[in-house]
Amino acid sequence: MHFNEYLRSHIGYFWQWEDSLEVIAIPKGNTIAYSAYIHEILENLAPQGLPPFGSLLLVIAATNPNGHNSLRTIHDIMSRVNYEEVDDAIKLLTLLLEVPSEYKKGKKRMLLLQSLFENCHQILSLDNSKQIVDWNALSAHDKRHLVNKVDFSPQNFNRDFRTIRLILRKYESAEDIIAQIAAIPDLEEELILKDPSESKDDPKEIVEALIDNYKTFQVGALVKRIWTGLNLPVTNALPSQQPLGGVSDLTNKGDFDKLLISEFANDDLVLLSRLANNEALYLNREIPPSTHNLYRTILIDVSLTNWGTPKTIAFATMLAIAKHPKTNIDCEVFALGDTYHPIEIDTVDDIIAGLQILDSSLNGAIGMSAFFRDHPAKPDREVFVISEASTIKHPAVLHAMHEHHNAIHYWISCNAEGQLDLYKRQQRGKRHIQHLELPLHELWSRAPKKHRDPTELSSINYPILFSNDHNIKKFLRSPDGEYYQIRKEGFLMRFYDKNVHFYEKGWELVLGRLRPVTAEFELGKSANGDLILLSFTAQQKELTMLNIDTGEEKKIQFKQWKGTAHCSFVFEEGLFHHVNLTKGWTIDLDGQVETGSSLSLDAFKKKDDELEELSRLYLGSSNLFKNIKEIFITDQRRLVFNIHELVLTDSGHIKLNVTREPHKIAEASLTGANEFSFDDGSIIEIDRCGMLIFKSANIDISTFYIPSMLNTSLGAATEDTFAGSDYYLREPEFKIILQSIGAQPLAAVKLIKEHTGLGLKKAKLAVDSAPYPILRHGSWGQATDIKQALSAIGCKIQIHPENEWSASRKTMNSSTTSGFFETYIHPFIDNIV
Repeated sequence: MHFNEYLRSHIGYFWQWEDSLEVIAIPKGNTIAYSAYIHEILENLAPQGLPPFGSLLLVIAATNPNGHNSLRTIHDIMSRVNYEEVDDAIKLLTLLLEVPSEYKKGKKRMLLLQSLFENCHQILSLDNSKQIVDWNALSAHDKRHLVNKVDFSPQNFNRDFRTIRLILRKYESAEDIIAQIAAIPDLEEELILKDPSESKDDPKEIVEALIDNYKTFQVGALVKRIWTGLNLPVTNALPSQQPLGGVSDLTNKGDFDKLLISEFANDDLVLLSRLANNEALYLNREIPPSTHNLYRTILIDVSLTNWGTPKTIAFATMLAIAKHPKTNIDCEVFALGDTYHPIEIDTVDDIIAGLQILDSSLNGAIGMSAFFRDHPAKPDREVFVISEASTIKHPAVLHAMHEHHNAIHYWISCNAEGQLDLYKRQQRGKRHIQHLELPLHELWSRAPKKHRDPTELSSINYPILFSNDHNIKKFLRSPDGEYYQIRKEGFLMRFYDKNVHFYEKGWELVLGRLRPVTAEFELGKSANGDLILLSFTAQQKELTMLNIDTGEEKKIQFKQWKGTAHCSFVFEEGLFHHVNLTKGWTIDLDGQVETGSSLSLDAFKKKDDELEELSRLYLGSSNLFKNIKEIFITDQRRLVFNIHELVLTDSGHIKLNVTREPHKIAEASLTGANEFSFDDGSIIEIDRCGMLIFKSANIDISTFYIPSMLNTSLGAATEDTFAGSDYYLREPEFKIILQSIGAQPLAAVKLIKEHTGLGLKKAKLAVDSAPYPILRHGSWGQATDIKQALSAIGCKIQIHPENEWSASRKTMNSSTTSGFFETYIHPFIDNIV
């Protein structure tokens, strides 16, 4: 394909060249990109084949800071051509609006583009891609034809927009797109600026962090084993306790002249057995302190042969050298391929980024030569070369190592079976000084799960209610009169039974993924009875309407917003309202914003007063137990959380009470942000909304749930059994939908009013609007009674479970607290012990 054909703009299309080919912009709209940046992108994409140019511009426009406005303008321009095709593509492109801004600039943006367009539909051949990339080197005379637009091409339109549809239909969320870019670390870490004068992090802490992260577990799990086996000199800049190098400690490996004399007191078979099993004891001497400022350079081959397991072992070996706990020698690390790249190793994110550096060359000989050309040998520098075993024997690599023999001090080879060989420079050759074999299967058998966000646990349909909490961000009331609260961690909770006092029943978890929690919130209801949560973030001036029943979400720009001292949004008569001192607006459930509102400021202030009163009434206790640091089992076979043990009192109450001087016999280790694991594989998860989830390694023991409240009587539940305080009892709930009415509409209104508690106006609305939900959160008994009564007069009724948990049962079985302990809690503990 000629560059003129690829880069030519079309009449009536969504992009055009401007400012003498310096800019690509949307006609009468935003700039998409400058010519120089487009050329840089094409250069980076050419090695994998270029996508259709219009498809590329659509993604660039969506990932620009003003992406939302650009997509809206493109939609308006192109919807007259093929509305469905354009609408579908734009909806998919809105996924890119949700990708965090850090992924939309610099190298990470380039990686995003490479990832999205890899092997895409209508991709160009490598030869055509290279020819098009060279267009920037042409003269202005050769490029003059690009200024003139050609007639609109349906084929060009279909190619551009269909490619986008095929690409983005593979992803269900922005998280799926981010996960595709392996080189980009997670964004959840807080940026911490350290004083250069502060001491470096403890190497052991860095290794533990690597082990805890599912992306770096395989590397971290090898480091400690390599520390114990790799025999390399450790140089300390600080003076030692023995200035001339005394006896430091005892070790289970060493030379025979360091073997303790007492070991020879054993008979020959015992001595040989102890030697063979590394059980014999040797003296370990300190190395005298060094006075020169030695530093190390580690070169890791990342060429094609070293991908996979050898590369993982190479990185672990590098970290074992650079992060040894007994040394503070400065280390610098480079990756070798067709060239060399510096690698940072100070944080977990640095290691993740380094692991993603890959080179498609067959070996790192060219990169090695380039490194030594730019960094000649120095007397105070030690150089390590780490590569796969077969690569070191490659003629090109042998030639490069021979050429720079005097600059290299150590060679380390590894292979996919976990074998390591260490060589040291000796005169004109190298001497093999050590062979190690790493038990990869053993070390990698306990890989951690992918760490979850603290709110991800809250997607579980808990068969038990939660305690109230004092840490409330917002109190809400639905149009049905249900009470909701948004807690500061981002949880949306519903008061389980509005017909009882607040101290008689707990709260049901509805959603656990609200972000940000600094937003304004309001609840509404659609015509078919679905509950709609509106949230507004002032910083982006963006409205989000989430259908809690279906999960459907809409985002709308609301630039008309003005900060107010009162409730920002109120739902009345099917519309969300917003007013300030001079103007008002309404937002319908389709996202249409209209000027003018029938509500006055008094209506907003009245709602404020009502919610403030409800908030005071439903203010929770401060006994919620969230910050659990350790979990263990005592010699009395009781579970302890920090200093609180789970007990069954003499009066039959389940409690978390303070314990004194417990003796530990089994302790759980922290394997995730909210997860503790015992050695047998049993897990206790902590939902920070106030719930403990117990999952036994024994599949015959059901998962059970206990609220994390201190010094109060608790409930406990499995999926189908409940015991303890009725405050936490959650019965399965059902939604009753009036599908159609028979020949007696007035009788139907009367029965609905009688059985559901709806007022006359709402009961008539339900009959006129069928299908319509006439009862939410009803028990199975209520649902069957209503169905029986209305079916008798010709109405058709459907009963739907409110959630997946309710779908599989109609009632909760009851158990005594002692029976629950004997059936679930004691077996859970016994299986661990």
